[in-house]
Amino acid sequence: MNRSLLLGVLILGLPFVNGDKDKWSTGNDGVLQLNSGNFDRALREHEQLLVHFYVPLSGQGHQVSAAFEGAAVELQGSEVKLAVVDAAKEKDLAKELNVAGSSEIRLYVSGDKHSPVVCPVPQSSTSILTWLRRRAGSAGDLVRDLSQLEASEDVTVVGFFRTSKEELMVFISVYQMDPVTEYTGKTANQILSSPVLNHALLFIRKSSADFNHVYSAFNNAAQSFRVKILFVWVNVDEPRNGRLMEYFRVRDFEAPLIRVVNLTSHVTYQLPSDTLEVETIKTFCASYLEGKAKPKMQSEAIPEGWDTQPVKELVGMNLEEVAFNPNKTVFVMFCM
Repeated sequence: MNRSLLLGVLILGLPFVNGDKDKWSTGNDGVLQLNSGNFDRALREHEQLLVHFYVPLSGQGHQVSAAFEGAAVELQGSEVKLAVVDAAKEKDLAKELNVAGSSEIRLYVSGDKHSPVVCPVPQSSTSILTWLRRRAGSAGDLVRDLSQLEASEDVTVVGFFRTSKEELMVFISVYQMDPVTEYTGKTANQILSSPVLNHALLFIRKSSADFNHVYSAFNNAAQSFRVKILFVWVNVDEPRNGRLMEYFRVRDFEAPLIRVVNLTSHVTYQLPSDTLEVETIKTFCASYLEGKAKPKMQSEAIPEGWDTQPVKELVGMNLEEVAFNPNKTVFVMFCM
């Protein structure tokens, strides 16, 4: 009898313990306050979960927080549930999710914890709402009555097309994707089947301190090359991307770097600069399209002590510097 009573007490106590562990609080605007204990539960319960990871008192964080709060008011009662995580307090959760920087907004869909869509740094709540609408709806609407459209919106952007079906399909295919697409198992087929055969790949650690800055520059540059170059970023921190890095002969310590490749010729080009700013990236992509960029020479790592002997040991990475030095006459023997 005593055993039955004890068992009953334990069973009654279990829901209370588990419920307290993953309990969350909700603000007046309906935004969930998440932590490591309730994050997974929120993913299970909400098909679309927009999460703002922030660090209190950070400069960029104030701007993004204000935009996020404004969007929360507009999105009350919608299919998108908003939540916030204090990344400074929830360090283990931030590390698990590879959250970088002082402020970041991510959209989690269908409970997928490890493949969120990163929202570009918003300037206002309208930026967030527009970004969500583009992801949820079609890339464009077919207009049959222009006067009706003009009366329905305060601001209307209309594209008039006189082109072939094939060109229109390419346009639609490109603009269904974000300006920059993360390479994952889910997006690989979409990327490789794109009608755009010129791909710019940014290899970068999502955990790096300069991730937000470099990604923003890459994203801004991408706007100028839609339909001409497909912009893709590869998370060097992700072990599943190892085979792609091996194919392009990219070592993790070399990140961040940008490569451009044509899927027909498979010739690769590398941005010849360590400064990954908007104008630098745009200039490189323009030179590639104009046929002025130099192909990347595949190379082994420069051997240790390569220049300590009378006969120097050259590889692709130091061949041009040594063999084409205008101040020296160099004899080179190529060995297979």
